[in-house]
Amino acid sequence: MSAPQLTNNSIPLSQWVDQLFRRIFFQPEDTLALDTFNEFISHDLLVRMNHTRFTHDQYLDMVKQARGNNSMSLQASDEVLAWNAPDGSGAGCVAQLLHLTLTDKANGTETKSSNLALANVLVREGKRMLVELTEVAL
Repeated sequence: MSAPQLTNNSIPLSQWVDQLFRRIFFQPEDTLALDTFNEFISHDLLVRMNHTRFTHDQYLDMVKQARGNNSMSLQASDEVLAWNAPDGSGAGCVAQLLHLTLTDKANGTETKSSNLALANVLVREGKRMLVELTEVAL
């Protein structure tokens, strides 16, 4: 998905969130991943992974570390449920079940994982922004 499509608030919210995750985690270009993070992740982001809370900066560090140590491939992304804000702004919440494989760059060890992600998206200054993310990760 090109950057103009990520700035298009009329595409389905679940598709937008899916493509946001793909650009941050599952494509090989670190610069593109970090640019996407900086443009579409709110600076007041709150992340909960299982029972641990993270700020924007802590989550950015985790993304950088995960990308540095692993290659990540998405096996499947299934929408569980989506709520679109009734004002038609493009904001809303999406729950997705993600199945992925992490491959350790140092030794090639593969780890399969399933994550349930609940993304809360607001529109700020005319642009969709991820403001909250809750993940249940196995």
